[in-house]
Amino acid sequence: PNMPIEALEYFGGFINMDDPRHARQRGIVARSFTPRRLAQVIDSVETICDEVIDDMCERGEADLVEELLRADGLSRVLDAGCGTGRVAIELARRGYPVTGVDADPAMLATAAEKAPELPWLQADLASLDGRLDTGFDLVLLAGNVMIFLSPGTEGRVLEQLLRRAGLHHAAVRGLRSTVGDG
Repeated sequence: PNMPIEALEYFGGFINMDDPRHARQRGIVARSFTPRRLAQVIDSVETICDEVIDDMCERGEADLVEELLRADGLSRVLDAGCGTGRVAIELARRGYPVTGVDADPAMLATAAEKAPELPWLQADLASLDGRLDTGFDLVLLAGNVMIFLSPGTEGRVLEQLLRRAGLHHAAVRGLRSTVGDG
């Protein structure tokens, strides 16, 4: 290699070592990288990342929703496509009444485990009639909800969600939706 000898000793020392020094170093390293030890490290890193990312995401989206609610004196939130409930739980922690809806039973189970006191509903967002009341002040579709919908159901989902907020007409990014008799 084209590295100075000092750099080779520092960076590539282990690789360039001769036995018995190499064997001794390899033994030390091998004890630190057992499958069980690596699994512990991975679990630890995943836990820390989940906590940090969840905290950033919850506060960011929840801050925005709270600002919208406060601006108009509103409070009741429908978290449509709530997933594991991270935003709904943060809003509830801040004192807002929240209902979470998601089609994925595993995600809802996680949400219910985290916050069993909140109402969670397993339902397809395209068919909420008879399953969920109206009167929500704000309907939240955080993250990537729309891209996970069945193709061709997007308009129906928006109609269903607008009904939950008591709206019968709305324009969303150029898409006009008319709901019910409005």
